[in-house]
Amino acid sequence: MKLVIDTSVLIAAMMGNPLALKIFDFVCKEQSATWHISRPIYNEYKLIINRDKFSFSDEQKLFWRDLIKSNAVMEVPESNFHFSRDISDSKFIQLAVSTKAEYLLTYDKLLLGADYKIETSIVVPEVFVANLLLIGI
Repeated sequence: MKLVIDTSVLIAAMMGNPLALKIFDFVCKEQSATWHISRPIYNEYKLIINRDKFSFSDEQKLFWRDLIKSNAVMEVPESNFHFSRDISDSKFIQLAVSTKAEYLLTYDKLLLGADYKIETSIVVPEVFVANLLLIGI
C-alpha cells in the first residue's frame, strides 16, 4: 500500500494527535505499507517542523527528521500536476499520481474538497484508520 502524507498530518502527529500517530506507527511497522515523499515534500516537512509557532523541542525535531529519513521512500515524480487553488499542494498530488499511491492523507480542506480525476483516495487520517480496521490490518 503506497501512501503520501501531507504536512498537516505530520504536524498533527508531532503535536500528539492519536490517529496521526497511529498512521506513522503503521507506516514504520507494516511491511506492506510504503510512505512516499519527494524532495519538495521533504523540504516542506523540514520548513514547517522548524516554525517557531509550534515550539517543537530540538529533540522532537531530530526524532521526526530521523523517522522520515529512515521510513520514507524518496521519489522523483514523473507527472507534472499543478493545483491551481493552492500551488503548494501540487507536490502532494503530483507524487500521488506518479507513484500510483492508494492514499493521500491530509487535514487540508483544499486538498480534501477538490474533485481530482485521480485514482488516489484523498482522506483524513480517521477515514484511513477506519479503512484499515475494515480490512483487518
